[in-house]
Amino acid sequence: MPLALKTPAPQVAALLARIEARGAAPALVEAGAVTTAGELVTRADDWQKRVTGAGIGTGSVCSFEGDYGADTVSLMLALMAMGAIQVPFSAGAGVQRDELEREARVEWRVDARSGAVERRSAADVAQHALDRK
Repeated sequence: MPLALKTPAPQVAALLARIEARGAAPALVEAGAVTTAGELVTRADDWQKRVTGAGIGTGSVCSFEGDYGADTVSLMLALMAMGAIQVPFSAGAGVQRDELEREARVEWRVDARSGAVERRSAADVAQHALDRK
């Protein structure tokens, strides 16, 4: 299976190639379900198409919330391959999430469980002191 994920970083490409080379070998086990390395790469490729289609690209700042499972890991691999900046949250972030996202200058929210991709409004993205003139 050829590696479908596109990445500008050679180190990330090497990591993805090593994962893909494991093919049918188990990569993750969650709630008794096994996700193979090949399935993980396929899911990451699907994520990359979805987030790229929404407008996320290299350097985009993306927050996400997800469980410790294949959906979240594959999303992380896709964002890493793209060169997007990742801001991960646990479900426990709660009401602080908006403030933390503003400080991190998050442009995009991705839900690893539902697959939803949402662009945050420019008003919700904090302007860094270095950006002000």
